Formats: sequence, C-alpha cells, structure tokens
Amino acid sequence: MGKSAGFCLSCGCALEIDDGVRRTVCPECGGEVIAARAKQALQTFLRTAENTYYRELFPRAVERRAEEGLANDDFDIVGNYLRKYRGGNTDVVIPVGVTEIDPHAFENDENVALDIERVTIPEGVTCLPENLFSRCKYLKTVILPLSLTTISDFTFLWCTSLEEIRLPDNVTAIGNFAFKGCTSLASITLPRKIIGIGKEAFSGCTALGRVEFITQSLIFGERAFAGCTALQEIRIPDGVTELGKAVFENCTALKTANIPPKVKRVQGLFRGCTALWAVEWNEALQEIGKNTFRDCTSLVYFSVCGRKNVPYAKAVEDTAEGKKIAVLPLPENLQRIGEKAFMGALQLEGVFEISETVQFVGENAFADCRVRVVICGAKQRTAKWDRGWKNGIYVLYQETESKKQSILQEMRQKQQQAESLRGMFVRKRREELEAEIASLQNRLEALLQEDAE
Repeated sequence: MGKSAGFCLSCGCALEIDDGVRRTVCPECGGEVIAARAKQALQTFLRTAENTYYRELFPRAVERRAEEGLANDDFDIVGNYLRKYRGGNTDVVIPVGVTEIDPHAFENDENVALDIERVTIPEGVTCLPENLFSRCKYLKTVILPLSLTTISDFTFLWCTSLEEIRLPDNVTAIGNFAFKGCTSLASITLPRKIIGIGKEAFSGCTALGRVEFITQSLIFGERAFAGCTALQEIRIPDGVTELGKAVFENCTALKTANIPPKVKRVQGLFRGCTALWAVEWNEALQEIGKNTFRDCTSLVYFSVCGRKNVPYAKAVEDTAEGKKIAVLPLPENLQRIGEKAFMGALQLEGVFEISETVQFVGENAFADCRVRVVICGAKQRTAKWDRGWKNGIYVLYQETESKKQSILQEMRQKQQQAESLRGMFVRKRREELEAEIASLQNRLEALLQEDAE
C-alpha cells in the first residue's frame, strides 16, 4: 500500500499515512491525524470566524500550520516538499519547514514562468533544482539560505531582471547554464567553499562588471564567463587548476587578466577579447591551445612570474620605424602552441624565444600579427613546424653555434654538388653553386665577427 502525507490536528506534526486512510492517531501525542487531501477544506474551516471553538481546541495545530505556511492556499506543500506556488504575489516568502522544492514550483499550469520579482528561500533548503526560476523574466532579487550548497543546471537561466544575489558561504557548486543570460546581474562573489563553476554558468551576463573570488581553488567550466561584455579585469585565484575552453571568450571590455600558476593547458581562453592588452602567465604552462589569443586586437604585453617585456639585446632586425624589437617572454615549460593561437593579434609585435621544449606549433599560430620567432637550440624545422610560418611573415633564427653548424653543413653539401658537375652543359649551374657557397662563407664570417665583438 502506498503512502501519502498527513498532519496532526493537536501537535501539528507532519507524517505519512497509508493511502485510503482519511483519519488516524498521531503516534507522538495521540491526537487526530487527517490526510493531506483534506487539508484545503480544513484550512478554510479553521479560518472562518464562526469556528473560534476549533481555534481554541487545536491552538498548537493552527499555530504550527501558520509557521510552516501550510495554512496558506498559495503553497501546495506535501510534508517538507514544495510542489507548487499558486499565489499571485510578486514578493514570495517560501514557508519555514520546506526543505525541498519541485523544479516546476514557479511555473503555471501551462509551464510558463510566473511573474515574481522577489523570492526568499527558507533555511533547510540545500539544493535549488534544475530550471527552478528559469525564464522568470521579472525576478530581481533572491534571498538564499545559509544551508544552501548546490545551485543546479539552468536554475536562473534567462532571468533577465535579476540584479542581486548573494551566494551563501556553504555553496560548493554552480551548475551548467545556472545564470546564463542574466543580463542585469552586475556583480557576483564566489564563496570560499565553491569548487566548481559549470559550463556557461555566467555566459551572456552582459552587465557583469565585477567577479570577486573568496575561494582559492576551483574548476572553471567551458565558456563560464563568455560574452560578459562589461567585465574589465579578472584576477583568477592562484589555486585554480583547470580552465575550460573559451572561459572568457568575447569579453570585449576585458583589459587585463592572468593565467594562474597551477594551470598547465588553456584553449580559446581569451578569444575575441578585443580590449585585452596585458596578460600574466606562469612558468608551468605547457600548452597555449587553439585560438587562445585569437582576435585579441589590442594585445601588446606579457609577463611571466615577474619577467616582463625586455629589450632584445641582439635584435635580429629592427621594425619599420627603426626601433628595436622587444622579447615577449614565454613560459619555460611550454610544449605546444596550438592552431591560430595568436592569429589576428594585430598589435602584438616582438620576438618569441621558443625553446627546445616546444614540440609543436600549429597552423597559422601567428597569422596576422607582427611577431618574429627565434628558435633557441639546434632543433630543426619539421613539416609540423612549417605550417606555423604561413604567410611568410616570420623570421626564423637559431642560436649562433647552431647557425654556424647549419651554414657549414650547407656549404659542404653545395661543394659536393659542384664537384660532381662536369662538362660545358652544367657550367652555369656550377657557377650558381659557387656563388651560393661564397654567400654562405660571408654569413659565416659575419657570425664569427659577431662572436669576437
């Protein structure tokens, strides 16, 4: 036999009774227990003026029902479970005693979000279910209880009027799309215990100008703050270990940002951040993935753990204006630069010194920017590397010793070719090889002179 909700008329406690039983005895006080389906009739009965006798007879029951809001026809509550809000008020205070809320509690019978403006949620509620306030376009303020730990997926999706919400200290997780499209939300503080922000949790919050981190360690989901066009500065906590793809994509007002020391890989992180001009990254970073700084048209400055843009002592060439090219510091442990990583960074100008640890440079990694690349060490270009130098705007160099060895090897190869050519029909080709050998000799002498200086 199934169970249904009931309550005691004497002590007011809520309990379960067998289906089909309309009345029974309370195990706590011996009072009369009625089934929940008789609730509405009893509420009307108790509220009428002529039934003062019953108010005197069952004072605690009436008092407790008032405390829990169960005597209010606006709320459809079974036990501690709020099934539906049926009232017409725009300022809603959910009754004390409710600990669970149905995902569709604030929709009408046609599953359309209600026109509420303010909601107060009582202590005891630990989780806001999926879609709870989704598309409540007039909702401005929500008062959350200290007991809350989880904000589920889509909870405040497209609440376009939501202006203020304070996350309690015990919140540990914010679900996917939880605040997506909250276009009036101006600030958010992420509390100390939070460990994860879901995919697109705050994406499209176009008024969000301030994000404060009390927590020091959390994981960012993919595109968590994408399209937050009012956000001008972000300081990601040092304890963050993982940043999802494109976390700050198209944050067009963002000017300065950092990549914290425990993050090893990023991808698409700042794509389309057209105002971003300065980035601080860390030595532990191993991969600058695909599209990380793509179309960052204002980007000019990098620093790595205090190492900043510095003059390049032996500049491989000057700019068109005659000024020396600056070194743009890269993380020491960098291994991969992804496809189109810096593509379209129109203002980025300088030298990237890529060490031997870098194993791959993706296609168009530096397309449409004025970066020159220096290869440190003896690593030779490979087919994979060649795709990184598309458009012919990159200058490729090696350290002096490696360059000398490369020149000597090329000279030997051309000398062997010249010696193997005999007869009048190959005379022109032999003369060309001799001219190329002379040019290589001049380059080698220039390197030796540079070392002597």
